[in-house]
Amino acid sequence: MKKVISVIGIIMLMTTMLVGCGKGATFDGSKTGDGDHFDIEFKVLNTSFSHDLELKEGESLDVSVTKESGEISLLIQSEDKEPSYRGDSMDTSDFKVTVSADGTYTVTVTGKKAKGHVVVKRSDSSMTEDASAIDMSSAIEAISEALAEPASDTVTEADTETERSPFDLWEYEGYVDECNTYTWQEEFLNCDYDGDGKNDRVSRSWNEDKETVIYTIEFGNGDKLVTPEGWETGFPHIQSGDLDGDGEKEILVTLTYDTSTDPYSFGEMWLFDRASGEYVEAELPLVKIENGAKGFNVDYEKPEDNKITFTLREAGLTRTEEVDEDYLSNWWSENLTTQQRPVFYAEIIDESNPVLRCYVAPLHRWGPMMGFNLNYVNGKYEIGYIELDSPDSWG
Repeated sequence: MKKVISVIGIIMLMTTMLVGCGKGATFDGSKTGDGDHFDIEFKVLNTSFSHDLELKEGESLDVSVTKESGEISLLIQSEDKEPSYRGDSMDTSDFKVTVSADGTYTVTVTGKKAKGHVVVKRSDSSMTEDASAIDMSSAIEAISEALAEPASDTVTEADTETERSPFDLWEYEGYVDECNTYTWQEEFLNCDYDGDGKNDRVSRSWNEDKETVIYTIEFGNGDKLVTPEGWETGFPHIQSGDLDGDGEKEILVTLTYDTSTDPYSFGEMWLFDRASGEYVEAELPLVKIENGAKGFNVDYEKPEDNKITFTLREAGLTRTEEVDEDYLSNWWSENLTTQQRPVFYAEIIDESNPVLRCYVAPLHRWGPMMGFNLNYVNGKYEIGYIELDSPDSWG
């Protein structure tokens, strides 16, 4: 039986090297997974891998994380429910996670310039009867087939150009529309941001030491717009619309952090207005946080009866949100009184009467999401009515 299991392990093992637009690899390592475990070891990890496990209420997972370098994050979650475990920038550790309900639990391991090893396995797991039914001859046949041709999700030299990943942008320098392996490359093809009928292009410069990027919009008429520095792991989006009614389109540049384990806690935005023949950044009635992040100073009262009252200081809005015991136990800090919460996404809506719409999550790792307009009134932008809202799509 042990020999059969060993052969099955060989069949499942995959070693993959994904090369993107940048000078670094997305993944160089091996991963295996079955109904009882997920094991991923890597020399390079600049992407995410997931594996599903069927678990019963009360079952536990043994987790082992070995970090040699970079950043490793782990998420264990059943569908859209609250995560059973979420860890960011993890160090070497061993621990146990117990699930509270039956379900399919997705284990996601994410790395940023990471080298290490992560193993998640069912506690006291045993092989299923299906595995014992596999005979040696069929196992040998499967191995022969595996050796004869590449594994289905191994990227070969021939198909590298069509394999896409969001992480391929992180170390890329050049025109974004030429990064053929970037997931959202098409967003930057054949764009006309200023509405003059000429093609506008976006280039990216990367500072490896500072882990930052600068984007330059090269307009078809020869004009240029250069953004301030943003974090290298943000994904760019560019929109335009005449927000102040002067006949010139404003340019909105945002960076979203879709691959973060807490994407609603990060975001950067710059709004540019064309004045005297050049683009200058517009002043917005939000607190400036870090790099291009803008949002609110949020003041919190001490939780009472599983309710947290908070105030968005710049908007003068106070709201009370009900949370559960798990949130208070795992994510809430008793000493938290004030926190800066950024706009995690912004968009220009309503083509006939363009307006800048922003979204913020006042509580980290918890709803609600709130939406508001930044309205241009009497020569400046003002915060409009804030309501429970989330973008239809973002990032």
